[in-house]
Amino acid sequence: MSTSTLDHPEAEPLDRRAEPPRVDPSDLPEPVAVAASPAVPRSFAGYRLTTLALVVVIAGLVVWNAWITREVITLRHHKIVSVSLASIITDFVQTQARQPGSPDEAAARTKMYLFATQKALLELAKNGTPIVASEAVLGNSVPDATAQVKASVARAMAPQADQH
Repeated sequence: MSTSTLDHPEAEPLDRRAEPPRVDPSDLPEPVAVAASPAVPRSFAGYRLTTLALVVVIAGLVVWNAWITREVITLRHHKIVSVSLASIITDFVQTQARQPGSPDEAAARTKMYLFATQKALLELAKNGTPIVASEAVLGNSVPDATAQVKASVARAMAPQADQH
């Protein structure tokens, strides 16, 4: 016995091989034509989103243009200087050759001198001044700041000279 006869004993058993009932197309309701609603453009505060996006892009370009112009003008005010590193090191080596002391003391003085030289170069470059080794400069097209660096190093090394 099938499940359909168990639920409804008076119902006839279903024949699974039978054809589905045929539907007459005239019995179907007429399709209703739905009018296509006009596409409403997306907007915010009364402006289309594409217009707002365009305004944001243009405003961004204006701000970027102002920033890059300021940076270029600032770069024009920087002056490039050269420093003769060979001259600075040669002077130190000649001075150290005449200094008495052990190799450890010479190593300590050399370390202090290199530290003072680096500090002087960093101070010179602190305000954005580009420094070029004068050995890499052709001609005298760049002002020389070697004397300024030597003076700064001499001031830094003076306390150490007083100790010896």
